[in-house]
Amino acid sequence: MGLFGNLMNAVGGMAGIKTMQLGSDRLLLNHTILDPFAVPGPLKDMANEAIRRSFLTEIPTITEFEAALLKLAVYCKAAEAIESSEHLELFQTAVTQIREVAEPGSIRPAISLQVTADTGH
Repeated sequence: MGLFGNLMNAVGGMAGIKTMQLGSDRLLLNHTILDPFAVPGPLKDMANEAIRRSFLTEIPTITEFEAALLKLAVYCKAAEAIESSEHLELFQTAVTQIREVAEPGSIRPAISLQVTADTGH
């Protein structure tokens, strides 16, 4: 594959990542009590970076539901780190709500187990 083909693959990958990041925000906004656009920028950046790494290295076929759960796992870890029980409860409730609205088969067991281990939900 030539330089142009490699460039197109890279651009396509970045577009896919951005789609997952924004799509997961829309899912969170529409189906949970969480407004992802109110999450502080640095925390949102950490969550988007987790999605980017997962998309590029582990799971290039990630779904928006999985991306939303991965974001929530990052948010839960951050809430635990600063000992904010109010935020932790909000994020854990959002995890449950995403799982309730997810289409059957749209969340792989490995990701679901990872999020359960990280969040307790």
